[in-house]
Amino acid sequence: MAFFGKAVSGQKVIVETLWGAADSTYATSDGSWKLRIQTPTASFDPQTVCVRTSTDTILFKDVLVGEVWLLSGQSNMAFRLRFDDNGVSEIANASTPSLRLFKVPSITAAEPRENIQQVQWQACSSLSVKDFSAVAYYYGRALSTSLPNTPIGLISAAFGSATIEAFMSKEALLSKGFLADHYYNYTNKKESKNPAWCYNAMIYPLQPYTIRGVVWYQGESNCVRASQYAEALETMIHSYRAGFENPDMPFYIVQLPPYNYSTPQQESGDEYSAAIVREAQLQITNNIENTGLVVTTDVGDVDDIHPTNKKPVGERLANLALYQCYGQQDKVFSGPKYKSHSIEGNTIRLAFDFVLNGIRDNYKELSWFTIAGSDKKFYQGNAFVNGNDVVVSSPFVKEPQAVRFAWHNAAEPNFFNSEGLPASAFKTDNWTDFTYADGITSWSNFPDIRNVPFDLKVPELTEEQPAAGRRVKQILPEYAETDVYHTLYLPSNWEVGKEYPVIVEYPGNGPYLNKYGDANSGKPDDASLGYGICGGEDFIWVVLPFVSNDGQVNQLNWWGDVEASVNYTIKTVKDICEKYGGDREKVVVTGFSRGAIACNYIGLHNDQIANLWSGAIPFSHYDGVREWGYPNSDNTSALSRLDRLNGKPQLIIQENGGPAATKAYIEKAGIGGDITYLTIPYRNHDARWVLQNIPERGVLRDWVNAVIGRD
Repeated sequence: MAFFGKAVSGQKVIVETLWGAADSTYATSDGSWKLRIQTPTASFDPQTVCVRTSTDTILFKDVLVGEVWLLSGQSNMAFRLRFDDNGVSEIANASTPSLRLFKVPSITAAEPRENIQQVQWQACSSLSVKDFSAVAYYYGRALSTSLPNTPIGLISAAFGSATIEAFMSKEALLSKGFLADHYYNYTNKKESKNPAWCYNAMIYPLQPYTIRGVVWYQGESNCVRASQYAEALETMIHSYRAGFENPDMPFYIVQLPPYNYSTPQQESGDEYSAAIVREAQLQITNNIENTGLVVTTDVGDVDDIHPTNKKPVGERLANLALYQCYGQQDKVFSGPKYKSHSIEGNTIRLAFDFVLNGIRDNYKELSWFTIAGSDKKFYQGNAFVNGNDVVVSSPFVKEPQAVRFAWHNAAEPNFFNSEGLPASAFKTDNWTDFTYADGITSWSNFPDIRNVPFDLKVPELTEEQPAAGRRVKQILPEYAETDVYHTLYLPSNWEVGKEYPVIVEYPGNGPYLNKYGDANSGKPDDASLGYGICGGEDFIWVVLPFVSNDGQVNQLNWWGDVEASVNYTIKTVKDICEKYGGDREKVVVTGFSRGAIACNYIGLHNDQIANLWSGAIPFSHYDGVREWGYPNSDNTSALSRLDRLNGKPQLIIQENGGPAATKAYIEKAGIGGDITYLTIPYRNHDARWVLQNIPERGVLRDWVNAVIGRD
């Protein structure tokens, strides 16, 4: 590691260590000297280092050999632990002698300084950490936990409201024309914004100290020059690597959190300056080796530029370092990261890195996606998960060309990978002359189901005996001592001795409630598709359960005992046909959400159950389009189930942007058969549209009548 300092010109400087390494050199004409001493492996054993000349001796005691990181930036890096959401408890339990802290004062200087006065390394304790950087502390603590044999040193060097130019050397600034212009023409009197002044007082004295890497949390003050940030940050990284004499030194960046910036805080003519800075931070980590990014859109505060939850920021940074620097490949540090896109008809398909285990399901469309055509006008996009991809469309963009995600200062999207980490803002275009349609928000631009009147009402569920026009709760004899049940509806025109087509329905997952007020209990009680199809007449309607693993209750979320649910279906359909005149040749299966997947996952589980159906109507999901984490949800298994349908008719329905993802999946797989697609013009994840007099219900009814051979 580097040992350096000042001595009398020409004087011999000797460095000796307890671990046995030693070397000497002579001070140059300006008195500076520098040596590199071989260090042992990391250890908690206290060491001593002696630096002496013929006239002076300095003895350093309690020296630990480990990893040192520099954490720098503006106020969000300077933000003290005592003000953090978890600060009180963290400070009370902060004693960690193996974690060492060095806090550089927030000072400036017009010229480079040789020393940082009156600051010493301190062991981490309740006293030393309370006014230390919260992000730095959480970062260091997480490193210490995962590197139990390695002491960790943290140098905090941050200054509130500082610009990136303030933390750059004069030489770096003068190497770029626009930065040189800023250096010579800056007129603001605020010291933390003076080009090179923070660098001169806070960074220059540290160089060429041997550090493992740099963590940088800054950019808020540069939104006023957002278009220049990428090149400024790249220049800074190369400058720091040269100054610390480590050309491959890791440099990790915290992406700006969401905040409602005022007009004076942004670049003239651009109301989304923070998005430009975020994209610059992303692109730098794409283009420069040994850099990395952590995203903070889920831990910000749109009304406070200093969000108070710093723990996730520090821990994500630590996972980044543990993965890239320390080879801990089990660490996940990034959410979905844009990789590529393809235009598929009136949709754009987006591919991502860091989604190996999937995208977190929100049971709703993804927010903050916009899409544009060749006119370069962006409209609110309707975005849905399709496997590990996202498919975006808009009814206003027939021939899409580009997508932007979270392109807003205060965007707080709901797009995460399965590990719960958020996606970075990105854009697929390089346009400068684009516009936005009015009303771009995180919400869908499709209508809400609650704004359209209902003309049908599902009959109340009773425990009476089955009768015409009555919806009743039924329990199979073999489940008599359990709470497993299904519901049965006989049409209002039902008569003994006549045959009726049968609609078999599977319910969605529950309990469920989203931001639009769409709700589902997961019980057969909430189902409505079958009633909307028949309007209360001409069809027998049954809603089946998923049997729990212990066989005692209806499974409300996902599958429970799959074999038991398959057998329950077969037995119930047989009983309905025998007891109530169900027509064995005219049985249609349908389902909403989980129930839509069940049309294939349960309904095509084996040949016996598959032979029950005349056709299938999955609404709002489709088996095999994405992997959900339960057994046999993969593409190969789903396709083998679908083979059992033997080309029988399917009506595949999707709300919002329509079943584009399912259609692409089916076409890519080369699946044949009689397949019809239908889009429901609501943003809601809700099957009650069948209870409204809208054209799509008419299409659904016509399709069913055609399948069962009725005019």
